[in-house]
Amino acid sequence: MGLWRYIFGNEGESAHEDVLCDLTAVFQEEARLGRQIGEHAGRTPYPWMGELLHRLADGHERRAARLQKTLHALGRWVTQQDSETKGGKNN
Repeated sequence: MGLWRYIFGNEGESAHEDVLCDLTAVFQEEARLGRQIGEHAGRTPYPWMGELLHRLADGHERRAARLQKTLHALGRWVTQQDSETKGGKNN
């Protein structure tokens, strides 16, 4: 949700729906980052870097799981497969 929607409000939509949309977007990004970093960790040529990337991926996955649980409690059903990973060769 953008700054202008916070300032001027949203015609026809409730603040509850705005928050759910924002939390869903954050969940999708956390889930995507966790999967993407985990994929890169398996391809890194340095074992220590792979371990570091796995720890980073685990943190994103834990945050995504907490957000998913919160969203489910609020009535929004999302899954980790709702977001795509981005390709790249940064290792």
